[in-house]
Order: sequence, then C-alpha cells, then structure tokens
Amino acid sequence: GYYAYDNSDTDYPDAAPLDDWISCSTHYGGSGTKIDLRENTTAKVDLPFPFTYYGVSYNQIRLSDNGWISFDTSDYYDFYNWHMQNAYGSGAQIAPFWDNLDPIRKIDEVPIADGVYVYHDAARHLFVVEWSRMPNARPELDHLQTFELILYDPAHYATPTARGVVQCRAE
Repeated sequence: GYYAYDNSDTDYPDAAPLDDWISCSTHYGGSGTKIDLRENTTAKVDLPFPFTYYGVSYNQIRLSDNGWISFDTSDYYDFYNWHMQNAYGSGAQIAPFWDNLDPIRKIDEVPIADGVYVYHDAARHLFVVEWSRMPNARPELDHLQTFELILYDPAHYATPTARGVVQCRAE
C-alpha cells in the first residue's frame, strides 16, 4: 500500500523526495529533544498529531536506538534486523537503518555517539526522528551513522489513499 522513491527517481518528479535535511541534534544546530536511550532500549514518544499508517491512526510511537520506530507500542522488542514482521519484533514498524547501534558506546572513556532526537516542526507540520552519529555495537565497525525519519501531518499533507507520508534519509 505504500510507495518508495529515492532522490534518483527522476521519472517521478512529483514523487521524488526533496533533499532538505532537518537537523534535530542540539550539538549540530538543531532544536530537537534528546531521548535517553541505552543500548538495545526503546522509549515511547507521543506524536504531535494523529498519524495514519496502513489505515490505522496512531498517537504514539515506540522509538528504538537501533534505527527503527514502531506504531505498535507494546513492550516487546527485538534489536536484530531480521525480516519484517517476525515473531520476535514489533508490528507496524518503519526501519530507516535497522542495525545493532549503540547510543552510549565509548572509546577510551569518551562517548562517540551523539544520540537520538525528536523534533516537531509545527510550522511545516512534521515530526522528525534523528539518529545522530550512532556507532554500531560491534567495535570493529567504526563508521558513525546519521539518518532521520520524517512523519508528515496527514491533516496538512493529504494523499489520495489517506495514508500518512513517511520520508527517510541519511546525511
């Protein structure tokens, strides 16, 4: 029921996403709120507007340090990036970069992760989750990942199918 486009889909000029990074990290000029997460944890976050996902309206998400959100806010949690949906993970999930990330990893006692942030842009009617400079839990993988997920308020971004618009992108 959903469509996926990337910025190279030039055959669909009205559907290809715009490259408009919204920084949430306060360390990098954003106005977001940092969510206190430890490795392999989640937090429930209230949405600033009802969001319709596959025909169901939601007011909360479960936010994971491991690069996904779920509209299913039950306490069941799986940090492995297996197929979706599986018997061990949350339902109604969106995973822009699902891996075993570590928001508190340190090198020589110095934190290297920035963290996970949320931001409500009331003027543009969107809600942003940013995973900022997140290292993998495996120390041999030393790249930091920064990516975000944007939920567009369905009351201001109507679609022909009445589904909420989701955008995911990496910096």
